[in-house]
Amino acid sequence: MLLSYPVILADDGFGTVYALCPDIPEAMTYAATREEAAAKAREAIEGALDLYRVEGRPIPKPGTVKGDIIVSLRAKDFGIEPSASAPLAKARVPGAAARRLHRIFSLRRLKAKVEG
Repeated sequence: MLLSYPVILADDGFGTVYALCPDIPEAMTYAATREEAAAKAREAIEGALDLYRVEGRPIPKPGTVKGDIIVSLRAKDFGIEPSASAPLAKARVPGAAARRLHRIFSLRRLKAKVEG
């Protein structure tokens, strides 16, 4: 699974190109050329995502903003497994067994036992 973040490259007119990632405000950098700024943007995003992971903060999902470049990183490098982001589905269990399982895992039933 890839995380593909858009990056905006902005020239200030004085010989500096800024690289900004709208989804990750901490990932901002600059360089003399667009190529250097693009390379440094990847490093800035990797560093910011490492910081998020160490601090236990959620990794932001890539947004839909159009960027000048796209920086793609492997999700598993930041502790995101494909199964962790996929929605869970209920298992199909036929008949009476399904009713028993539902009753066992019912939060209301658990709450009643704890309070009662």
